[in-house]
Amino acid sequence: MSTAGLVADLGLEAAAPAAGARSRSRNRRRSGALRIVAVVASMVAIWAAVAASRVFGDSVLGPVDTVRVIRDRWDLLWYNLAPTLRATALGFGVTLGIGAVGFVAMIALPRLARIIAGAAVLLGVIPLIAVTPALSMVFARGGQLTAVMSVLSGIIPIFAALARISSLHAGTYRELGELYGTTRWTWWRRIGLWRSMPYVDFGVKAAAPACFLGTIVAEWAGASGARGLGEVMVNAVFSFQQDLAWATIVLTAAVSLAAMGVVAGVMAPLVRRSEA
Repeated sequence: MSTAGLVADLGLEAAAPAAGARSRSRNRRRSGALRIVAVVASMVAIWAAVAASRVFGDSVLGPVDTVRVIRDRWDLLWYNLAPTLRATALGFGVTLGIGAVGFVAMIALPRLARIIAGAAVLLGVIPLIAVTPALSMVFARGGQLTAVMSVLSGIIPIFAALARISSLHAGTYRELGELYGTTRWTWWRRIGLWRSMPYVDFGVKAAAPACFLGTIVAEWAGASGARGLGEVMVNAVFSFQQDLAWATIVLTAAVSLAAMGVVAGVMAPLVRRSEA
């Protein structure tokens, strides 16, 4: 971002439209979406080839057979997926709230960025499945405990994004904000927030599937009680129901991708606004 553009965002002079930059940004987004589709298609093709080769015998169920199992056993899968989605939605909402509070606190006290970065590293190295039994002594098993585990999983990319935003903009504010006598809050409202949007977008998109997978991991450890997609997955593996195990694995992957896609769609207008 040039000095002229930053000055224009402060309302000190008019900035020329950056149509070329917006066009390049749209092309990057389209290329990114195509790459994701290509990667998913390649993985499905490899999966189908491995299943057809029977290298692992009957252990690997092919894509067509897995979809058939999901269709035939949808009632069971949905009965257990519903509480997992509820806990994930609650955890994701709390995660966004914590992220918003952290963003405001970081503006008021820039030194908090180091604490936030340290918290992201600490949470990232602690295995969630090992923490679940300890937290079960504090929180009741069920939706409450799985939501807590969802938050602990989803907050990691949010904190990482906040730490990155702070490190990027600290120098810019000192160079231009103080130079033109702009308060810290005005600078963040007019420049910092929108220039941070690509990192916010990354953090939120990563947090959505992370919250869902955190809920699944918590259910592996028995946090959900009697219901949950993670419970079905574990029970299917240990009872040698390979068809049901593959159905839960594929359903978990599909929901994770769908969660990221929904959040990407919601964030897209904000990202475009930041590039205007």
